[in-house]
Amino acid sequence: MSSRRSISWSSALQSLRADRGQTPPAERRLHLQATAFAKLAFRRAQALAHNYPMIVFGAYDRRTIMRLAAVAAVAD
Repeated sequence: MSSRRSISWSSALQSLRADRGQTPPAERRLHLQATAFAKLAFRRAQALAHNYPMIVFGAYDRRTIMRLAAVAAVAD
């Protein structure tokens, strides 16, 4: 007697996909908005970092760091 078992990969993958929960459209939209907000804040902070160096004379410039943090937090 053989101890082999045949597996149908298509049915196995279908059952795996069926086990995944579907995300509601509202939750998906909120996730996309949060991602866009984070990208916008990052780009603004990058632009400010080019104008204002974070390290001046070998020490961190606290004013610039706080300015960048404020821009990232308030990004429209």
